[in-house]
Amino acid sequence: MYKVERTNFKKVKRMPTVVLGLIIFSIVFGYFVRIYWAENEERNISFENIILDHQTHISTEVLFEVDNNTRQSGRKSVLIEIRTQNDFLIASRITTVELQPKKRTRHIVIMENFVRPVREGEILQARISIYRRPMI
Repeated sequence: MYKVERTNFKKVKRMPTVVLGLIIFSIVFGYFVRIYWAENEERNISFENIILDHQTHISTEVLFEVDNNTRQSGRKSVLIEIRTQNDFLIASRITTVELQPKKRTRHIVIMENFVRPVREGEILQARISIYRRPMI
């Protein structure tokens, strides 16, 4: 008869300290690379000539230009916020913008779902920034 020995699965092997150190170092290094990449992206992509047009009590059009100074094309998520002069958020929207390398492009976005109607004589301001998902 053949004799087969079972392996002991309860025995736990520790990960070598060098491998554990390399994993922690790569996580920290990746975090700092991501922060640098985000700062570099903000310097190279700018939003200009932001205009609120055709304002009503419940909607408005946001006209803006995106200036891409990089050599890369692609899509970016953009966060558009409409606020009052007292910094009260009226509406926000995340939309995608098509970027072309070394070009300035014009975009129009219609904002409709306001938190509350705009009062008569109330001044609105638009803020546009690149939207980044939270890391965790």
